[in-house]
Amino acid sequence: MVGKSRGHNPVLLTGEVYWWRGMVTLFNNFEYLVSSWYALIPSYKLKKKEAQSVTLLDRKITLYRGEDNKVRALNARCSHMGADLGRGCVIGNQLRCAFHHWRFGDDGRCTHIPSMDEIPAFASTFSYPCQEKFGFIWIFNGERPTFALPAFEAWKMEELQHIALPASRLNCHPHLISSNGLDIEHMKTLHNMTFVEEPQVERLDHYRIQTRFKIAIQGNGFRERVIKATLGELIRLHLTTWGGNMAVGEVMHRKNPVLIIFAHNPRIDRTSVCRGFVFLPKINRWGLKANYLKLPQVFAALHYILHADHDVLNHIKFHPHLVESDRAIKLFMDQMNNMDYFPKTDKAAV
Repeated sequence: MVGKSRGHNPVLLTGEVYWWRGMVTLFNNFEYLVSSWYALIPSYKLKKKEAQSVTLLDRKITLYRGEDNKVRALNARCSHMGADLGRGCVIGNQLRCAFHHWRFGDDGRCTHIPSMDEIPAFASTFSYPCQEKFGFIWIFNGERPTFALPAFEAWKMEELQHIALPASRLNCHPHLISSNGLDIEHMKTLHNMTFVEEPQVERLDHYRIQTRFKIAIQGNGFRERVIKATLGELIRLHLTTWGGNMAVGEVMHRKNPVLIIFAHNPRIDRTSVCRGFVFLPKINRWGLKANYLKLPQVFAALHYILHADHDVLNHIKFHPHLVESDRAIKLFMDQMNNMDYFPKTDKAAV
Protein backbone atom coordinates (compact mmCIF):
# COMPACT_ATOMS: atom_id res chain seq x y z
CA MET A 1 0.00 0.00 0.00
CA VAL A 2 1.37 3.37 -0.99
CA GLY A 3 0.27 6.65 0.52
CA LYS A 4 -1.02 9.35 -1.78
CA SER A 5 0.97 12.56 -2.06
CA ARG A 6 -0.78 15.74 -3.09
CA GLY A 7 0.36 18.23 -5.67
CA HIS A 8 0.65 21.86 -4.66
CA ASN A 9 -2.76 23.36 -3.86
CA PRO A 10 -2.05 26.95 -2.81
CA VAL A 11 -4.42 29.13 -0.83
CA LEU A 12 -4.63 32.46 -2.60
CA LEU A 13 -4.66 35.63 -0.51
CA THR A 14 -6.73 38.22 -2.32
CA GLY A 15 -7.57 40.46 0.59
CA GLU A 16 -11.17 39.27 0.27
CA VAL A 17 -11.38 35.59 -0.55
CA TYR A 18 -9.36 32.43 -1.00
CA TRP A 19 -9.87 29.36 -3.17
CA TRP A 20 -8.15 26.06 -3.89
CA ARG A 21 -6.43 24.77 -7.01
CA GLY A 22 -6.50 21.00 -7.24
CA MET A 23 -8.84 18.05 -7.00
CA VAL A 24 -8.70 17.27 -3.26
CA THR A 25 -8.48 19.59 -0.28
CA LEU A 26 -6.95 17.88 2.76
CA PHE A 27 -7.09 20.86 5.10
CA ASN A 28 -10.15 20.75 7.37
CA ASN A 29 -11.45 17.67 5.53
CA PHE A 30 -12.93 14.82 7.59
CA GLU A 31 -13.04 12.55 4.51
CA TYR A 32 -9.26 11.93 4.61
CA LEU A 33 -6.84 10.96 7.34
CA VAL A 34 -3.50 12.74 6.90
CA SER A 35 -0.37 10.62 7.43
CA SER A 36 0.64 11.66 10.93
CA TRP A 37 0.95 10.33 14.48
CA TYR A 38 -2.26 9.76 16.45
CA ALA A 39 -2.56 9.06 20.20
CA LEU A 40 -5.03 6.20 20.67
CA ILE A 41 -5.23 4.95 24.27
CA PRO A 42 -3.20 5.20 27.50
CA SER A 43 -0.57 2.47 27.73
CA TYR A 44 -1.94 1.11 31.01
CA LYS A 45 -5.22 0.17 29.29
CA LEU A 46 -3.51 -2.54 27.22
CA LYS A 47 -2.03 -5.25 29.40
CA LYS A 48 0.40 -7.98 28.39
CA LYS A 49 -1.10 -10.58 26.00
CA GLU A 50 -4.26 -8.50 25.58
CA ALA A 51 -5.86 -7.18 22.37
CA GLN A 52 -8.46 -4.48 21.80
CA SER A 53 -9.80 -2.52 18.86
CA VAL A 54 -10.13 1.26 18.72
CA THR A 55 -11.59 3.62 16.13
CA LEU A 56 -9.67 6.36 14.35
CA LEU A 57 -11.91 8.38 12.04
CA ASP A 58 -13.31 5.88 9.49
CA ARG A 59 -11.18 2.88 10.40
CA LYS A 60 -10.85 0.32 13.14
CA ILE A 61 -7.41 -0.59 14.47
CA THR A 62 -6.50 -3.52 16.70
CA LEU A 63 -3.79 -2.97 19.30
CA TYR A 64 -2.22 -5.94 21.02
CA ARG A 65 0.63 -6.38 23.48
CA GLY A 66 2.79 -9.44 22.88
CA GLU A 67 4.58 -11.72 25.27
CA ASP A 68 7.62 -9.44 24.92
CA ASN A 69 5.46 -6.53 26.22
CA LYS A 70 5.77 -4.69 22.89
CA VAL A 71 2.63 -3.15 21.36
CA ARG A 72 1.62 -3.84 17.74
CA ALA A 73 -1.14 -2.26 15.65
CA LEU A 74 -3.03 -4.00 12.83
CA ASN A 75 -6.04 -3.27 10.67
CA ALA A 76 -8.82 -4.70 12.80
CA ARG A 77 -10.54 -6.62 10.00
CA CYS A 78 -9.36 -10.17 9.43
CA SER A 79 -8.53 -10.69 5.75
CA HIS A 80 -10.59 -13.91 5.74
CA MET A 81 -14.15 -12.77 6.56
CA GLY A 82 -13.70 -9.41 8.23
CA ALA A 83 -13.97 -10.53 11.85
CA ASP A 84 -12.71 -8.05 14.47
CA LEU A 85 -9.17 -9.09 15.42
CA GLY A 86 -9.61 -7.25 18.71
CA ARG A 87 -11.83 -10.16 19.79
CA GLY A 88 -8.95 -12.56 19.18
CA CYS A 89 -6.20 -14.07 21.29
CA VAL A 90 -2.51 -13.14 21.64
CA ILE A 91 -0.26 -16.17 21.01
CA GLY A 92 3.34 -15.28 21.83
CA ASN A 93 3.91 -12.12 19.79
CA GLN A 94 1.21 -12.91 17.22
CA LEU A 95 -2.53 -12.34 17.09
CA ARG A 96 -5.04 -15.13 16.39
CA CYS A 97 -8.47 -14.34 14.97
CA ALA A 98 -11.30 -15.66 17.16
CA PHE A 99 -13.41 -16.78 14.17
CA HIS A 100 -11.30 -19.31 12.22
CA HIS A 101 -7.99 -19.02 14.10
CA TRP A 102 -6.03 -17.37 11.32
CA ARG A 103 -2.86 -16.05 12.91
CA PHE A 104 -1.07 -12.77 12.08
CA GLY A 105 2.42 -11.49 12.84
CA ASP A 106 3.33 -7.94 13.80
CA ASP A 107 4.04 -7.13 10.13
CA GLY A 108 0.46 -8.05 9.21
CA ARG A 109 1.39 -11.26 7.41
CA CYS A 110 -0.73 -14.33 8.01
CA THR A 111 1.50 -17.04 9.53
CA HIS A 112 -0.95 -19.89 10.10
CA ILE A 113 -4.31 -21.11 8.76
CA PRO A 114 -5.56 -24.32 10.46
CA SER A 115 -7.38 -25.62 7.37
CA MET A 116 -4.61 -24.93 4.82
CA ASP A 117 -0.99 -25.94 4.29
CA GLU A 118 -0.19 -22.99 2.04
CA ILE A 119 -1.11 -19.43 2.92
CA PRO A 120 -2.65 -17.43 0.03
CA ALA A 121 -1.19 -14.08 -0.94
CA PHE A 122 -4.32 -12.16 0.09
CA ALA A 123 -4.13 -13.45 3.68
CA SER A 124 -2.48 -10.42 5.20
CA THR A 125 -3.62 -7.24 6.89
CA PHE A 126 -2.14 -3.78 7.23
CA SER A 127 0.37 -3.13 10.01
CA TYR A 128 0.63 0.40 11.41
CA PRO A 129 3.90 1.82 12.76
CA CYS A 130 3.40 1.99 16.51
CA GLN A 131 5.14 3.61 19.49
CA GLU A 132 4.57 4.04 23.20
CA LYS A 133 5.44 7.50 24.42
CA PHE A 134 4.21 9.97 27.04
CA GLY A 135 2.14 7.17 28.60
CA PHE A 136 0.12 6.63 25.39
CA ILE A 137 0.05 4.26 22.44
CA TRP A 138 0.56 6.11 19.13
CA ILE A 139 0.18 4.90 15.57
CA PHE A 140 1.36 6.49 12.33
CA ASN A 141 -1.18 6.45 9.52
CA GLY A 142 1.09 5.12 6.78
CA GLU A 143 3.48 2.34 5.85
CA ARG A 144 6.39 4.01 7.60
CA PRO A 145 6.76 7.23 9.63
CA THR A 146 7.88 10.24 7.60
CA PHE A 147 8.64 12.23 10.77
CA ALA A 148 9.13 11.63 14.48
CA LEU A 149 6.78 12.20 17.39
CA PRO A 150 6.97 15.71 18.90
CA ALA A 151 9.98 16.74 20.96
CA PHE A 152 11.44 19.95 22.40
CA GLU A 153 14.51 21.40 20.69
CA ALA A 154 16.24 22.69 23.81
CA TRP A 155 15.52 19.70 26.04
CA LYS A 156 16.30 15.99 26.13
CA MET A 157 13.00 14.16 26.58
CA GLU A 158 14.48 11.89 29.28
CA GLU A 159 15.13 15.02 31.37
CA LEU A 160 11.42 15.88 31.46
CA GLN A 161 8.52 14.59 33.53
CA HIS A 162 5.13 14.56 31.77
CA ILE A 163 1.52 14.74 32.95
CA ALA A 164 -1.38 13.88 30.63
CA LEU A 165 -4.31 16.31 30.73
CA PRO A 166 -7.90 15.00 30.63
CA ALA A 167 -9.21 14.56 27.07
CA SER A 168 -11.79 17.01 25.73
CA ARG A 169 -13.98 17.25 22.63
CA LEU A 170 -14.26 20.10 20.13
CA ASN A 171 -16.78 20.52 17.30
CA CYS A 172 -14.22 21.19 14.59
CA HIS A 173 -11.37 19.57 12.66
CA PRO A 174 -7.89 19.09 14.26
CA HIS A 175 -6.40 21.36 11.57
CA LEU A 176 -8.41 24.32 12.87
CA ILE A 177 -7.25 23.61 16.42
CA SER A 178 -3.57 23.39 15.43
CA SER A 179 -3.70 26.47 13.20
CA ASN A 180 -5.09 28.48 16.13
CA GLY A 181 -1.54 28.87 17.45
CA LEU A 182 -0.52 30.54 14.18
CA ASP A 183 -3.34 33.09 14.34
CA ILE A 184 -1.41 36.12 15.56
CA GLU A 185 -4.31 38.56 15.39
CA HIS A 186 -6.59 36.57 17.69
CA MET A 187 -3.93 36.70 20.41
CA LYS A 188 -4.34 40.48 20.43
CA THR A 189 -8.12 40.55 20.20
CA LEU A 190 -9.38 37.43 21.99
CA HIS A 191 -6.59 37.07 24.56
CA ASN A 192 -5.73 40.73 25.17
CA MET A 193 -2.01 40.20 24.49
CA THR A 194 0.45 42.87 23.38
CA PHE A 195 3.47 41.88 21.28
CA VAL A 196 6.75 43.17 22.68
CA GLU A 197 8.64 41.82 19.65
CA GLU A 198 7.47 41.31 16.08
CA PRO A 199 6.28 37.69 15.68
CA GLN A 200 8.43 35.45 13.51
CA VAL A 201 6.87 32.71 11.38
CA GLU A 202 9.03 29.98 9.81
CA ARG A 203 8.29 26.78 7.92
CA LEU A 204 10.79 24.35 9.46
CA ASP A 205 10.13 21.42 7.08
CA HIS A 206 7.27 19.64 5.31
CA TYR A 207 5.32 18.93 8.51
CA ARG A 208 6.19 21.82 10.91
CA ILE A 209 5.57 25.57 11.05
CA GLN A 210 6.78 27.62 14.00
CA THR A 211 5.83 31.02 15.39
CA ARG A 212 8.12 32.78 17.87
CA PHE A 213 7.13 35.87 19.80
CA LYS A 214 7.29 37.75 23.08
CA ILE A 215 4.08 39.09 24.56
CA ALA A 216 2.93 41.22 27.48
CA ILE A 217 -0.23 40.27 29.38
CA GLN A 218 -2.49 43.32 29.68
CA GLY A 219 -5.39 43.92 32.04
CA ASN A 220 -6.00 43.02 35.66
CA GLY A 221 -8.99 40.70 35.49
CA PHE A 222 -9.04 37.32 37.16
CA ARG A 223 -7.86 35.50 34.03
CA GLU A 224 -4.99 37.93 33.48
CA ARG A 225 -3.93 37.70 37.14
CA VAL A 226 -3.80 33.90 36.96
CA ILE A 227 -1.68 33.98 33.80
CA LYS A 228 0.67 36.59 35.27
CA ALA A 229 1.09 34.62 38.50
CA THR A 230 1.91 31.45 36.58
CA LEU A 231 3.81 32.60 33.52
CA GLY A 232 4.76 36.20 34.31
CA GLU A 233 3.78 39.51 32.69
CA LEU A 234 6.24 39.02 29.83
CA ILE A 235 6.13 35.66 28.06
CA ARG A 236 8.45 34.29 25.38
CA LEU A 237 6.56 31.68 23.44
CA HIS A 238 7.37 29.21 20.65
CA LEU A 239 4.40 27.45 19.01
CA THR A 240 5.05 24.71 16.44
CA THR A 241 2.44 22.86 14.43
CA TRP A 242 3.44 19.21 14.02
CA GLY A 243 1.93 17.01 11.31
CA GLY A 244 -1.29 19.00 11.19
CA ASN A 245 -3.05 17.34 14.13
CA MET A 246 -0.42 18.15 16.77
CA ALA A 247 1.21 21.27 18.18
CA VAL A 248 4.11 21.95 20.53
CA GLY A 249 4.16 24.94 22.89
CA GLU A 250 7.27 26.16 24.71
CA VAL A 251 6.62 28.90 27.26
CA MET A 252 9.81 30.33 28.71
CA HIS A 253 9.16 31.61 32.24
CA ARG A 254 12.20 32.62 34.25
CA LYS A 255 14.27 29.44 34.66
CA ASN A 256 11.29 27.06 34.70
CA PRO A 257 9.64 26.62 31.29
CA VAL A 258 6.21 25.18 30.67
CA LEU A 259 6.35 22.70 27.79
CA ILE A 260 3.17 21.33 26.20
CA ILE A 261 2.27 18.88 23.43
CA PHE A 262 -1.26 18.96 22.03
CA ALA A 263 -2.57 15.98 20.02
CA HIS A 264 -5.95 15.93 18.28
CA ASN A 265 -7.75 13.02 16.59
CA PRO A 266 -10.59 13.53 14.08
CA ARG A 267 -13.80 11.58 14.62
CA ILE A 268 -16.37 10.27 12.16
CA ASP A 269 -19.01 12.55 13.76
CA ARG A 270 -16.91 15.55 12.59
CA THR A 271 -15.58 16.42 16.03
CA SER A 272 -12.08 16.11 17.49
CA VAL A 273 -10.74 14.41 20.60
CA CYS A 274 -8.15 16.73 22.12
CA ARG A 275 -5.34 15.65 24.42
CA GLY A 276 -2.58 17.60 26.10
CA PHE A 277 0.70 16.60 27.73
CA VAL A 278 2.45 19.03 30.10
CA PHE A 279 6.20 18.58 30.63
CA LEU A 280 8.30 19.89 33.51
CA PRO A 281 12.08 19.56 33.95
CA LYS A 282 13.43 16.92 36.32
CA ILE A 283 15.69 19.09 38.47
CA ASN A 284 16.17 17.33 41.79
CA ARG A 285 13.92 15.92 44.47
CA TRP A 286 12.95 19.28 45.91
CA GLY A 287 12.87 21.05 42.57
CA LEU A 288 10.59 18.39 41.11
CA LYS A 289 8.27 18.67 44.10
CA ALA A 290 8.10 22.43 43.63
CA ASN A 291 7.25 21.92 39.96
CA TYR A 292 4.35 19.66 40.86
CA LEU A 293 3.10 22.24 43.33
CA LYS A 294 3.05 24.67 40.40
CA LEU A 295 0.82 22.38 38.33
CA PRO A 296 -2.54 23.76 39.57
CA GLN A 297 -1.43 27.23 38.46
CA VAL A 298 -0.31 25.88 35.09
CA PHE A 299 -3.64 24.09 34.58
CA ALA A 300 -5.56 27.22 35.60
CA ALA A 301 -3.59 29.37 33.17
CA LEU A 302 -4.14 26.87 30.35
CA HIS A 303 -7.84 26.73 31.12
CA TYR A 304 -8.26 30.48 31.00
CA ILE A 305 -6.22 30.78 27.80
CA LEU A 306 -7.85 27.84 25.99
CA HIS A 307 -11.41 28.32 27.22
CA ALA A 308 -11.96 31.35 25.00
CA ASP A 309 -10.48 29.51 22.00
CA HIS A 310 -12.65 26.46 22.63
CA ASP A 311 -15.78 28.58 22.81
CA VAL A 312 -15.02 30.03 19.37
CA LEU A 313 -13.94 26.73 17.78
CA ASN A 314 -16.98 24.86 19.11
CA HIS A 315 -19.24 27.14 17.07
CA ILE A 316 -17.13 27.91 14.01
CA LYS A 317 -18.16 27.31 10.38
CA PHE A 318 -14.85 27.73 8.60
CA HIS A 319 -15.39 29.56 5.29
CA PRO A 320 -12.60 32.16 5.55
CA HIS A 321 -11.85 35.30 3.60
CA LEU A 322 -8.13 35.55 4.30
CA VAL A 323 -6.30 38.86 4.52
CA GLU A 324 -2.62 39.76 4.73
CA SER A 325 -2.44 39.28 8.52
CA ASP A 326 -3.55 35.65 8.01
CA ARG A 327 -0.41 34.74 6.09
CA ALA A 328 0.76 32.20 8.70
CA ILE A 329 -2.61 30.43 8.51
CA LYS A 330 -2.34 30.39 4.72
CA LEU A 331 1.11 28.79 5.01
CA PHE A 332 -0.33 26.09 7.26
CA MET A 333 -3.27 25.40 4.94
CA ASP A 334 -0.91 25.04 1.97
CA GLN A 335 1.28 22.67 3.98
CA MET A 336 -1.67 20.47 4.96
CA ASN A 337 -2.83 20.22 1.35
CA ASN A 338 0.57 18.79 0.44
CA MET A 339 0.75 16.18 3.19
CA ASP A 340 0.52 12.46 2.43
CA TYR A 341 -2.62 10.53 3.32
CA PHE A 342 -4.20 7.09 3.07
CA PRO A 343 -7.58 7.14 1.21
CA LYS A 344 -10.59 5.12 2.33
CA THR A 345 -10.11 2.62 -0.49
CA ASP A 346 -6.81 1.41 0.99
CA LYS A 347 -6.50 -1.81 3.00
CA ALA A 348 -6.11 0.34 6.12
CA ALA A 349 -9.76 1.37 5.94
CA VAL A 350 -12.54 -0.47 7.76
